[in-house]
Amino acid sequence: MNDESPIPGELVEQIKNERRRARLSQEELAALAGISRRPIFLLETGRGSIRVDTLVKILDALGLALEIRPKGPKP
Repeated sequence: MNDESPIPGELVEQIKNERRRARLSQEELAALAGISRRPIFLLETGRGSIRVDTLVKILDALGLALEIRPKGPKP
C-alpha cells in the first residue's frame, strides 16, 4: 500500500509556508478550518491523503483558494 500523499509537494510547501507566515500552529489552523489536526499533520508530513473538501477548508482558513484551469493546448 502506498502511503505517499497524492498532494503535490509544491502545494504542500505553500500551505506550510502560509501557516507559518500566519504564525499558526497546526492545532490553531485546524480550529480555524473546523477540522481535526490530523489531516493537517498528514498533509504536511506527506504520510497520507486527505479529502478534497478538507483541503479546501484548510486553504480557506489560510485565505487561499484552489483554482482549476486548463493545462494548455491538448497534443
